[in-house]
Amino acid sequence: MDGSPGERIELRKRIATTLGERDWGDIDLILDEFGFQLIDPEGWSPGPYVLAVTKGEAAERLIQLDEWLHPSSVSMPDPGDPTENTPFTEDEQLEIARRLVEIKTHMETAHDLSSDQMRSLEGRLNYLQEAAGRMGRVDWRNAAAGVFLGTIMNAMLPGEVARDALVTLLQTVGHMFGHPMLELPSGL
Repeated sequence: MDGSPGERIELRKRIATTLGERDWGDIDLILDEFGFQLIDPEGWSPGPYVLAVTKGEAAERLIQLDEWLHPSSVSMPDPGDPTENTPFTEDEQLEIARRLVEIKTHMETAHDLSSDQMRSLEGRLNYLQEAAGRMGRVDWRNAAAGVFLGTIMNAMLPGEVARDALVTLLQTVGHMFGHPMLELPSGL
């Protein structure tokens, strides 16, 4: 969305229609949580109230609320999107390999891992390095998440160690997916 008036109007109308179907308590709670300045709702019907509250708000805030209200409407990446499942370039594969070595070193120094746990981690990091040469970037990202979540599920590594490794990996290679820094929610 480029924030043109026509796009903003359609976005605000869509938000107003969706929120207008909720009760007043939910409307104010949702708008407040997304940082909108509330006004006295007396004399307003829900739809126009939401239009009034969202007037002049930043496009980013409107988009964030719309994506929360309509999660299934978030579009899939277009072919020009860096998250398309294209193969990694040779330079990207080298960077991934370098980052995986850095993660191994970090895990050795930051966590008290047994030799079995360290071998398990090394095996998974080696798998990801090899997979970067044969998988597309979206498939590889999903495999990386699966590798670390699998270690938690199988109790091979403590959850905080697997999370630390995955977050570190995603933060260091996130630019390859069109994001300056990817991060998992803190509760994961």
